[in-house]
Amino acid sequence: MEKGRRPHADTRTRILLAAKQAFLDRGYHGTSMRHIAEEAGVSLGGIYAHFSSKEEILRGLFAENPFGPVVQRLPQLLEETADLGEAVRRVARAVVDQLEAHRDYFRLLFVDVLEFGGAHAREAAAGNWRRVSEQVAPFLARRVTAGELRDLPPLLMVHALNQMLVSHVIFTHLLFPGWSPFGREEAVETLVDIFLHGVLPRGPERPASARDGGSG
Repeated sequence: MEKGRRPHADTRTRILLAAKQAFLDRGYHGTSMRHIAEEAGVSLGGIYAHFSSKEEILRGLFAENPFGPVVQRLPQLLEETADLGEAVRRVARAVVDQLEAHRDYFRLLFVDVLEFGGAHAREAAAGNWRRVSEQVAPFLARRVTAGELRDLPPLLMVHALNQMLVSHVIFTHLLFPGWSPFGREEAVETLVDIFLHGVLPRGPERPASARDGGSG
């Protein structure tokens, strides 16, 4: 039974890989089903046996969810050390690893944003974001209760860390490759430090204007 399924799965995978490369090279509208068929080494009929349209292929690419493995590891990464800073660093490193390994996903995301307003990427990412929120927000809420973090909405803290890491990978690897003078580890460590402590000097060295203004 497994052998009977393998050709079907292999053909579908070849179609998705060929479509992804074609969308990145030619753009969505510049890619035809015939282009995808030629790149995948299948007939047009072979494509339509798996996907009813080019848009369904794009939706299928986002549904592959390359970030699922790191999302599943989050509880372990957060709980395997009692040190809050180290827990956040482990999560940040794992997330950046996964983002860098699948940077083409973001190039494809730009295609979806331009052509469909990001509808397919948003649909696929909703499950990831829900699981991240369910796993990380309670962890941060417990740390708030313990007095280790400021009393801020945990979901917004999750959002802030996520956006810092995603923006870093997009800026460094897609928009301006080679511009950053910082090594990967230094960049991640500094982003985590900014997330946990902000950018104002700590303790007595803080300027009077910062102390008087307060941050709550």
